[in-house]
Amino acid sequence: MSKLGQAGSPAAQEILRRWREELGEVAGAIATRNRVVEVAAQRVDRALKVLVDELTTDKANVEICIQAGVAYQLPNELPFALVADLDSFLFEARSAYELTVKFIWIFLRDLGSPKGRPKPHELHILISAEIAARNGETAWIEDLRKNRHALIHDTAAWPALRVTSIETLTGELVLLTRNVTLLDDPSSYVSLHVFREIYRGFCAAFGPIEAWLSAEIDSLSVDTGSLPKSSPT
Repeated sequence: MSKLGQAGSPAAQEILRRWREELGEVAGAIATRNRVVEVAAQRVDRALKVLVDELTTDKANVEICIQAGVAYQLPNELPFALVADLDSFLFEARSAYELTVKFIWIFLRDLGSPKGRPKPHELHILISAEIAARNGETAWIEDLRKNRHALIHDTAAWPALRVTSIETLTGELVLLTRNVTLLDDPSSYVSLHVFREIYRGFCAAFGPIEAWLSAEIDSLSVDTGSLPKSSPT
């Protein structure tokens, strides 16, 4: 908003005037969703800590289950809580991203940018390209789309522990996407590392996006910026 206020083009001033009509609503929704994503991530971390404490406390029985090749039964609702928190994270992160896409679409349209009015699939490509051009990471966008669709629409994931050492009981939490007993097929599970990379990339993307939209404002001619016609989204 400060950048728009400083710009001299009529288009920049018009979009600032119309901020309360459309962009302000979307911006507020993005801010809310971003905070919810943060809360969901914190809930996942807390659930993981409880899970680690449970497994560590009952290490003897865990080792028996590993050696016998049977599932370890947790005595509470922890697995369901963990799945619910991870589902919530995926849903909220994807929603926040889609709202950000909507914001960018309205912003470019109202600013009269040459990049305005791209088709939906073109806009996603454009956003990725602009983030990458500013040294931002973009792999998380596809990982978020793919895993959100698969784990919410196609199946119900289930937590499992890929054990790397029985002696010290260390391993990595994964989410099964199929009912398997061995973790020898990477397509049968999603590593928690993927979720962490999605969150890290998601949080880091807003800097490059802000820089990009600021550059779009700068690219407008101070004297010849034209007023775009308002149209519904």
